[in-house]
Amino acid sequence: MGFRSETIVNAPKKQYRCYLCGEQIEGKHIKVFYVDGGKGYSFRVHKWCHEKSMEMCGACYDRDSCTFDISECFHENWRSK
Repeated sequence: MGFRSETIVNAPKKQYRCYLCGEQIEGKHIKVFYVDGGKGYSFRVHKWCHEKSMEMCGACYDRDSCTFDISECFHENWRSK
């Protein structure tokens, strides 16, 4: 993955679903934008879900060579508990 940015959105103009948990996002959330292979992608997540995913990444033994989708790890490691 190349460039990545995270923006806090205080007042969304429409409704979104969290990329990680799939629940409706209401109000303040985080928009993640990244470039991979020359193409730009974005997704939106609850602030709490984003914090949990960053904790998981920080504790993961494979974080330096990770190529997996963060939502897959999130579902396997958090939602199952």
